[in-house]
Amino acid sequence: MASQIENGIKSVRKEIDKILDRLEKFIKELSKSGQAKPTKKAASKKAPAKKAAPAKKTAVAKKTTSAKKKPAAKKAAAPKQSAKTETAFASVMEIINSSENGVETKTLMEKTGFNLKKISNIVFKAKNKGLIKAVKKGVYTKA
Repeated sequence: MASQIENGIKSVRKEIDKILDRLEKFIKELSKSGQAKPTKKAASKKAPAKKAAPAKKTAVAKKTTSAKKKPAAKKAAAPKQSAKTETAFASVMEIINSSENGVETKTLMEKTGFNLKKISNIVFKAKNKGLIKAVKKGVYTKA
């Protein structure tokens, strides 16, 4: 098995040597013809790839402009949320603590408007803090 690996390494080394020889010949031909500038053009060929990156930045700029619009909407919504409850965690805890038999995850989602991921994260944190306990899978009550 070790000999197979050695043979594989030797064959790869030979291929690399062949590629290096071709590259050296190419460089010599370029220097003989006095066209060292094509290598700079080759570098400039990479420049369009860099130009592609600014295109992405333009897309990012579009996102930031739309992101600038979104916080304005969130700022308007923030006072409304603070009037009801301080945080998402507090609103979920309020619902759980007010129930006697426990609350299902689905009910929490309906009452708060949060998605499953957010509810799951809040429940996870509350369980770790010992504030709630799971009556059964997906049903939570105060500890």
